[in-house]
Amino acid sequence: MDNLPGGIAALGVIGPAIGVGLAAAAAAGAIGRNPEAAGAIRGVFILGIRNLSQLAASDARLHSETLRAFGRRLQNCVKTSGEIGMPGRWSEDCFAIVFNLPLSGVPIAIDQLRSTLGGNYAIQLDGESHIVSLDLRVQAVERPKGGSEGAFFLSLGQAAFSVTAH
Repeated sequence: MDNLPGGIAALGVIGPAIGVGLAAAAAAGAIGRNPEAAGAIRGVFILGIRNLSQLAASDARLHSETLRAFGRRLQNCVKTSGEIGMPGRWSEDCFAIVFNLPLSGVPIAIDQLRSTLGGNYAIQLDGESHIVSLDLRVQAVERPKGGSEGAFFLSLGQAAFSVTAH
């Protein structure tokens, strides 16, 4: 029983690692099916919510409603940016917005994402109001035109680990 907290903490490292592997595999599979798409992915915003797993452990329903609210805000950010980005969930506590243009051409800035998506969420459950604060980290990764796919995927994995590491 003394090792249980350490074992649980170790599980927190496995999730992002699996997410990085799945994302790289999905991207490699997509490029394999459509080789001309390899150069289309130019920039990615990696979003990590560091306290999401603690929220899930403390109250599953509050976690679920907070994720719904976060998803709505994320979709609104993408719509505001002219729907040129494609958002998705990378792992349990990590999300990504993929762009097919350089990050310099993306009409939404990291600071804007942080202020819009991070911070407090007012969640209603069973007639009670709950304020949930999300600890959001954002990192941008850009693939230079003609840059190596392997180096780009490695950078994505490093960014995903960086924004979710506690």
